[in-house]
Amino acid sequence: MLCVLGVILALNWVFFFSAVIYTDIAKATLIYYLAPILVVVLSSVFLRERITRKRLFLVFLAFLGALIIGTQAEFSLGNKDFLGVVFALLGAIFYASVTVLGRYLRDVDSTYLTFFQLLFATLILFPILVGVGTFHVTSSSLAIILIIAIFHTVVALFIYMDGLKEVEANEAAILSCLDPLSAIVYAAILFGEIPTFKTVIDGSLILVASLLDIKI
Repeated sequence: MLCVLGVILALNWVFFFSAVIYTDIAKATLIYYLAPILVVVLSSVFLRERITRKRLFLVFLAFLGALIIGTQAEFSLGNKDFLGVVFALLGAIFYASVTVLGRYLRDVDSTYLTFFQLLFATLILFPILVGVGTFHVTSSSLAIILIIAIFHTVVALFIYMDGLKEVEANEAAILSCLDPLSAIVYAAILFGEIPTFKTVIDGSLILVASLLDIKI
């Protein structure tokens, strides 16, 4: 199960970072954060956690917002914006699976859980990296990569997995809906990516559904 968790974690990263490359950050993160809603569905199926009719309505509300965001782009694999939305959705599915599996393995020590899933994720991604053959890192980009690896991956993942021991999987996922809000603000400040009014409204459906779910 730890090996499976590592593979899912790797695929989660691959699809999310691909989404950011293909579409703007607002769309990518809002679609990606369907994950908390997906956790509600997956945890009810695999963890037997209770799902109410109100939660089912919120699931519908969130997917409606995602569908409207997705329809802003032409439905074509040749369209980068559409591909970005698809990649973000796939990333959300794997992100939700990480949360559910982490909850399932709550009896495993957080240190081991973090170490082995990162180890297996590395073993999966390294052959792909070698196969691509275009790996080139400058001193500045290496410093950024190290910061991401140490603080935003290892430390954050350790804290997240430790927290999953104390709360239900769907509650942990709901709290993570704060992430896209900060990402959109950072994108606007650093890259000048101002989301369209339609993206804001449709994205709000996803976030409101996630926030309301924690109170049910």
